[in-house]
Amino acid sequence: MHVIRDIRHIRARRGAILAIGVFDGMHRAHRLIINACVRRARRTGGSAVVITFWPHPRGQKILYSLEHRLRLLSHLGVDACIVVPFTGVFSRLSPRAFVEDIICRRVNARAVYVGENFRFGRNASGDAVLLSQLLKARHVAVRVFKTIKVNGSPVSSSHIRRLISAGDLAAARRLLCAPVSVYGHVVAGTGRGRELGFPTANIDPHHEVTPPAGVYAVRVFYDGTTGKGVCYIGTRPTFDPRRIEPVVEVAIFDFRGDLYGKYLEAQFIAKVRGQRAFPSISRLISQIERDIRKAKKLLG
Repeated sequence: MHVIRDIRHIRARRGAILAIGVFDGMHRAHRLIINACVRRARRTGGSAVVITFWPHPRGQKILYSLEHRLRLLSHLGVDACIVVPFTGVFSRLSPRAFVEDIICRRVNARAVYVGENFRFGRNASGDAVLLSQLLKARHVAVRVFKTIKVNGSPVSSSHIRRLISAGDLAAARRLLCAPVSVYGHVVAGTGRGRELGFPTANIDPHHEVTPPAGVYAVRVFYDGTTGKGVCYIGTRPTFDPRRIEPVVEVAIFDFRGDLYGKYLEAQFIAKVRGQRAFPSISRLISQIERDIRKAKKLLG
């Protein structure tokens, strides 16, 4: 997938079928729009193009980082993704200017796909209705996707954020069409896990929404490899009861090597236990051993 990170570098693509949205959750509703865009591009011999925005236009906490989002878009068959920097200058662009300059002149879209809650232009003054009106005059088709519901609740990034924060990972998974995950770079930690006999990869998450503190059985993707392990999210109360900022650590089963600086994704399959402080290091080590045995059973 070709990634364009500067709107000045956009070049018109032949028969472009364009999907526009933040797509920060890459959830079921987002995938419905993107998959339809890709199918039409393949059917018509054109290009499937996505316009997304970074950072989030409404300043909301993100479910998927930009890099994670780009990886998922590539897996869905998107040919090109235009990452529009959401700057003050861009936010003041009028709806008409956005349509004429970016959608029509730069992308030269043949068709445009958006969700019914799509907003664009200065002060979010443009909506799907206005988009359809502006593009109809230019003979560009617009397909607007209605909000979908699961068990009576709309599939939305804000709803999924609440589910993850509350620890309802099963419900979040149904809306995401994938397990909840944490994604980021492996960074240097304190080395305490190695001292205890359980070396861990410390993750600097590229997003802001993570499950509640605790230990989880996880499926791990790193350096082109898939593995299994346990993930700890928490403040390490046994060692630093005053700590506020949580850490994210992953112990990969049967792993030997160095992952510093590389991307790692841990998908949460099941919760092993909640966070708690231990009266001694030996008690903590015994609990970690039990956690690993339980996680292996849960992962199969």
